[in-house]
Amino acid sequence: MVSSTYIAGVGMTPFNSPKKSAAQSRDPGSDYFDLGVEAGVKALLDAGITYDEVDQGIGCYVFGDSTCAQRVFYGLGMTSIPIFNVNNYCSSGSTGLWLANQAVKSGSADCVLVIGFDKMYPGALPQIFKDRTNPLSRILDLSKTQIPEQDRNKPSPGWTPQLYANAQHEYLTKYGPNGAQRKHFAQITATGAAAAVVVSEAFLASHPYLQGSAIEIAGQSLATDSCKLYSSAIELIGSDMTRKAAASAFTMANIGPRDVSVIELHDCFTTNQMCALEGLGLAEEGQGWKLVEDGGITYRKNDGAGTPTQGWIVNPSGGLISKGHPLGATGLAQCAELVWHLRGWATSRQVPGTKYCLQHNMGLGGATVVTIYKRADGKQAPEPTEIRPEDDGRGRLGYNPAEEARSIRREDWEATKAHGQGSSEWATKLLPWNQVPEAFAQRARL
Repeated sequence: MVSSTYIAGVGMTPFNSPKKSAAQSRDPGSDYFDLGVEAGVKALLDAGITYDEVDQGIGCYVFGDSTCAQRVFYGLGMTSIPIFNVNNYCSSGSTGLWLANQAVKSGSADCVLVIGFDKMYPGALPQIFKDRTNPLSRILDLSKTQIPEQDRNKPSPGWTPQLYANAQHEYLTKYGPNGAQRKHFAQITATGAAAAVVVSEAFLASHPYLQGSAIEIAGQSLATDSCKLYSSAIELIGSDMTRKAAASAFTMANIGPRDVSVIELHDCFTTNQMCALEGLGLAEEGQGWKLVEDGGITYRKNDGAGTPTQGWIVNPSGGLISKGHPLGATGLAQCAELVWHLRGWATSRQVPGTKYCLQHNMGLGGATVVTIYKRADGKQAPEPTEIRPEDDGRGRLGYNPAEEARSIRREDWEATKAHGQGSSEWATKLLPWNQVPEAFAQRARL
């Protein structure tokens, strides 16, 4: 029997601007190891479990050497569980979620911890390995032919901005001068981490205190590129992946776009937002810009008759353009935001009556994951409430993570690390408060 799967806990660090130099980036508490452990501890605290209960670990990142995931997970314990390293470009985090979902549904695990993290470089995304074929070489070659003739002698803004600039030019040409938004064009690079605990029905039943806060993965689909990829500049940024993944996820969840209230959408560039809104079925082809102009993706307002407009709340977290985009962490940060909404923790961002939320995370090259969430009890999200007793993750954390981000304390790590034979003295020595205690304490106060 295939198990339903649930998000039992989530956690994330603040997303901060990348350091300008390698020397600065080695400040205590700011390395990928520290960020990943912090997000993992928060997710375990939220779920009320220790690392001893984790059957598998999945680490998601783009900028890092092989086995970075082990380095992160060993900071929680060395329990000999399977640990996987996932690099699926910008969709790495949600690809890790997809793998965890598959592991739990198949019965090979009851509890999987997924941690996404990245230490980014400032500016446009670089090509790291220049002595071998770039997996995106065909896409990049085609994008050069799509640059408008009047712009071909201008300095390149970088390969990712150029891809989306080409798509914007095509969108404008096809759908008219109003067909693309020109403000807040691109996401900012950022450094950070996020995590989620994915569990089975059996695990949930054995931890009854989670029943009121667990969020079910109602539908999830991962799609890669189709043959349409090379047919146009708009398709070159992966639009067909969104269409296919969305259609499949909606079918699994047995709902349609109108059933969804809140969406975390991969708005790495404004052009992608327009195309993704259309690919998800929220707008007809060429009409995504109009949905935005008409206020159809922001907090609902009353029309002249006093009736709420039919729309969606898209990116209440601020999206990639606002909060930044550490590639490995983004998919898990999107998950955390939607979990908080379905729990009723989102306070001023909360959307009344929310029953379904949708996550869209895509990566060029390519892979797109669309995930639909609902509460385990099938009810609408409750109204925002104050901190409750110990059965609520906010009580274990000591604050509402949907409202503020705090650094972990040593006692948080002690409460969630492996306590059995997997307890790691090696990890204890490497944690930042044992390296430069005052420096880490200062970071925790920021």
